[in-house]
Amino acid sequence: MDSPALAQPFSPIRRARLPRYHRVAGYPEIWIGRPKQLILEALGRFHYLTAPQIARLAFSPTSLSYVRQHLSELYQAAYVSRLYLPVTRPRGSPLAVYCLDRKGLACLRRSGEAPDGRFRPGEEGERSGAGLRHTLEANDFLILAHRLARERGDVSVAQMRTERELRRSPMRIGEGGRRISLIPDGWVDLHLNGSDRMSLALELDRGTHERKSFQAKVRAYCEASAGEYQRVFDSPSLSVLFVVTVGRGRLAQLLDWTKAVLRQDRRESYADLFRFAATSPATAGPGEVFFKPSWLRPFDEAPLPLMQESPIVPEYETPPWPEVNHGILFATPT
Repeated sequence: MDSPALAQPFSPIRRARLPRYHRVAGYPEIWIGRPKQLILEALGRFHYLTAPQIARLAFSPTSLSYVRQHLSELYQAAYVSRLYLPVTRPRGSPLAVYCLDRKGLACLRRSGEAPDGRFRPGEEGERSGAGLRHTLEANDFLILAHRLARERGDVSVAQMRTERELRRSPMRIGEGGRRISLIPDGWVDLHLNGSDRMSLALELDRGTHERKSFQAKVRAYCEASAGEYQRVFDSPSLSVLFVVTVGRGRLAQLLDWTKAVLRQDRRESYADLFRFAATSPATAGPGEVFFKPSWLRPFDEAPLPLMQESPIVPEYETPPWPEVNHGILFATPT
């Protein structure tokens, strides 16, 4: 839905190179056409995204310059805020991360696409570097699920919950004063062939968990699968995906820890609940993550795919122009 009036659509201010770290005084109002609306909807759904993530999610990976131009105009017109991840290398610019600002939220409210829950722009810009990086990595995996659904007619994203949404309704494990909260880093419910269902709980590992806390999480998922998970997510399906981003040595370590705790608790039959892979969702394609046999199950030697690929023709071709949305669905939690 387009917004009303556009003032000075070809303003010299907009043609000039815009500053990266501050807004231009007196920047003119902009037209919220379909491309900018898609960007605002993506930020409303995922909360924090980079320009490359938005390009992969709502346009195409080759449309990065196009997306950056729209984001620059949205930032200057105060529809979105811009944050920066700290630079961890001697050279290079900090990575820009975007979230909604007040005008962007108001625009989504007018179109009926506003995110649920409390929204305070000041709080949106106060994320720590480590926490923000973790959120972006979780979003990378959720974006892959949406790309898979966009590319194939036999897969759809029925529901999705981001880390932020999951924190509002955690699973509660244990009894009395010993209850703990179990919160995945992301959750997505995929429907396959119109009938089968695959619900995936994401756990990112960057090498920070020690053995005791990691094994406590494995135990918590085993207990949650007996009823609490179904209560919170209203799904009979659960696969817990541990995505390791720091190498295969860490992957082997997590598998050993998982096998040890399952043996200790005599829960070897719960092994099928878990899958482990060393991959980077930011650079991997949907086919590589979902169909390639790269996932390890505890006690198995051979890797497995997440799902079996069937020969199917996509429902539509990716259009040659980036400003046309081609079938993305931002599924909301029920």
